[in-house]
Amino acid sequence: MKKKILLLAALLTASMALSACGGSDGDSSLVGDGTDSSVTSESTSENSASDESSTSGESSSSGEASSDEEQVQVTPTFMFFSSKSDADYESTMAAVNELQDAYSDKIKFDLVDIDENPEAKENFPVEGQTPVLIMLNTSNDISAFEFKITDKAKMEDAIKNALGE
Repeated sequence: MKKKILLLAALLTASMALSACGGSDGDSSLVGDGTDSSVTSESTSENSASDESSTSGESSSSGEASSDEEQVQVTPTFMFFSSKSDADYESTMAAVNELQDAYSDKIKFDLVDIDENPEAKENFPVEGQTPVLIMLNTSNDISAFEFKITDKAKMEDAIKNALGE
């Protein structure tokens, strides 16, 4: 039990650090390899365009931030850590791929195979707990955190919750 609490604390700390230093474009890619770069790169270019328009609007203002300024929204991110040694690996990944096909226009998908990506094991100590889902909402806050998740309906609920549906 103590090990799970420490693991959860480490993951939350790392996620918060990732959110804080994710970059001005809202990109929260975990690591360079093992992620779905096609979805991430599309989302990054969309975010860059929106950042440029919001930056140009800010430069014309008086430089003071108003107290009723709205919080910048980012594209929600579905961070999924898996290992080929997971029980039901094939069916779980099929479910994740179906969700990616259905929601790729609204959600960024960072899919990480921890067997092929040793950096992920160092940054996010999830080995032995996979598959793990960390869902970030439009405020870049953790809206779902699930260990050993294989249920497609639960994953889809996490997506809908992050989108505010």
